[in-house]
Amino acid sequence: MKVLLIGVRRPGQVGWHCEQGLRELGHEVEALDIAGYFLFAQRDSPNSFVSAAAAALHKDWLNRMALRRARAFRPDIALVIKGHELRPATLAAIRSATGARLANWNTDNPFNPLNTSRDLIDSIPQYDCYFIWGRYLLPELKRAGARRAEYLPFAYDPALHRPVTLPPEQRAALASAVVFAGSPDPARFPFLWRVADCDLGLWGNHWDRLPAGDPLRPRGRGVAEGEKLAPVLSACQIALNFIRDQNGPAHNMRTFEVPACGAFLLTSRTEEQEAILGDGAAYFESADELREKVEYYLRRPEERQRVARRGWERVTGGANTYRDRMKEVLEAARNQSLV
Repeated sequence: MKVLLIGVRRPGQVGWHCEQGLRELGHEVEALDIAGYFLFAQRDSPNSFVSAAAAALHKDWLNRMALRRARAFRPDIALVIKGHELRPATLAAIRSATGARLANWNTDNPFNPLNTSRDLIDSIPQYDCYFIWGRYLLPELKRAGARRAEYLPFAYDPALHRPVTLPPEQRAALASAVVFAGSPDPARFPFLWRVADCDLGLWGNHWDRLPAGDPLRPRGRGVAEGEKLAPVLSACQIALNFIRDQNGPAHNMRTFEVPACGAFLLTSRTEEQEAILGDGAAYFESADELREKVEYYLRRPEERQRVARRGWERVTGGANTYRDRMKEVLEAARNQSLV
């Protein structure tokens, strides 16, 4: 099957994982990297005029490029990851020019004001199938005009998310008792402040931009993406995970990635995570409970190892790779059930 994939191709990003999974399955892939253009990076410019102008230029360019690639490649299916940059008219033109079925896997909440746009919402009815990581969003997608909305949870990539044995010097350089790999979202600060003195290591962009005197600022260790994530997780005793409010009762990428790396996961309590991991993780609901659980598990290495092992078995023992997810997407197309 010929697949036009539109998304971010950086290792660690869903678009990149999907591309690898599709190629492993033997499909012919033409990938359009939405982060492959200079103007994409300019959207976060501190100058609002430059940012808005750059975003508009980038959007025009990307829509022209998507249609051009589709006409040249003539895919059987066009799979879009998120799709912020695509206009409804472009999607309609791709369908008309190629006869391709259109699918979207939105790995954000399309109805969250921070992650949406008018074009994104108006594009929902254009897709033959709209895949979403949270079951709770399915009714809202239907109300927004989705022809078909399907639950498609996140996954892990065995090439990147696996236990690794570190030489002593690398382990010492990376080690923190408690690790969080993610961005400095203010909603997370009260939780992280409560464990800042528990040998906390923070991995991600912009932790060094916190105000002077914030106890989290000196905890920044750099960026752990792609191939860097597994060594960081393998060197810690507890890996933290926070489910954002807009993720509701669902899960996120770390739900699969942390256990797949063999690390002990301590995460926000949600219905979907408990269904996915069961006793293969530990859960918290408040900052105080987080502190209690950190202290408890730091004192109990054997119990941590048992929980981490169960989490690894739950994740790796099922059909939870990105290759598996791409099978689900393409099986729908193959059976013509996207129509």
